[in-house]
Amino acid sequence: MFPVSSQLKVTLVCGPTDMRKAIDGLSNIVAYELEQQAQRLSTLLRSIIDASPDLIYYRNEEGRFAGCNRVAEQMTGKTEAELMWLLVCTKRTWLPVRRLWHLPPM
Repeated sequence: MFPVSSQLKVTLVCGPTDMRKAIDGLSNIVAYELEQQAQRLSTLLRSIIDASPDLIYYRNEEGRFAGCNRVAEQMTGKTEAELMWLLVCTKRTWLPVRRLWHLPPM
């Protein structure tokens, strides 16, 4: 076995072009890892939302409908994609959520 050092010293002998390629390669690796982590967290969050017995819908940063859980789909009789399409097809007149679920006015 080789001894494991707590410090690793690496000396690179290369030109600026090679250094740029090395930096770009490391940047791509980091970006890929971050994307994979974001995907895992998104999948986990989605499974938690879908497992909830409560009706959940959420909006994007602009306040527009961005999605819902399975309970919301069951209550409306429409899939999440159909609800998104319905809202887009209303000429960007975003219907109040109460109208989507045919609830009486408050």
